[in-house]
Amino acid sequence: QEMSDGRLVCGLGMGHRDDEFAAFEILRSQRRKHLEETVELLRLLWTEEDVTYQGEIHQIANVNVLPKPDPVPPIWIGGWAPPAVRRAARIADAWFPGPSADLGKLRECYSIYDKARTETGMPPGARPLMREVWVGETQTEIDRGRRHLQRVYQEEYPSIANANVGLVMWCGTGHSWGAPNRLWRIWTSGGRSWDSTISSPVCISGVPTSRRSSAPWSSSPTR
Repeated sequence: QEMSDGRLVCGLGMGHRDDEFAAFEILRSQRRKHLEETVELLRLLWTEEDVTYQGEIHQIANVNVLPKPDPVPPIWIGGWAPPAVRRAARIADAWFPGPSADLGKLRECYSIYDKARTETGMPPGARPLMREVWVGETQTEIDRGRRHLQRVYQEEYPSIANANVGLVMWCGTGHSWGAPNRLWRIWTSGGRSWDSTISSPVCISGVPTSRRSSAPWSSSPTR
């Protein structure tokens, strides 16, 4: 937390790739319980001393984690199915949508999320938004990056039948401050589209021949 000036976020998900479950010797059928117990255990270890925990998956006795994070990182949980969104509302600090959905899908999921938060008596919480951002000097470079990213998503998520430009953001550098201005417009207009605000934008940036993750773009003056 010192390195991030208190902006560290813990992002979690149940996972979906069979090879990942095999690598960690985890039964796919137990992934929900793994996630729920992990959230419980992390919060205990971050805030308490001599932690003893006896769950179905995890068991520890008199364990300390030092130094304690200050502030305690918020936990964001992803997932698109309605049960996953409701789970994030129930056990996490925020639901973290991936970059592949348009604002209509986000509005639908946030309706589920908001209802679940209200039912559990919890405050609304943060509203993160992730978008892919490819920056190039020419439209040709942007188009090449777009085609590459379409292939990446279609291979990783076969259920996305037509990953297209409507699912992500593309920003060229042909105009002064073009990319930041477009990010800002989508951020603010996206918030207004469901009468709320996007509190924590996260950008995955890259050039047409590579892809790399960037740190969350903070709305604080330290970004």
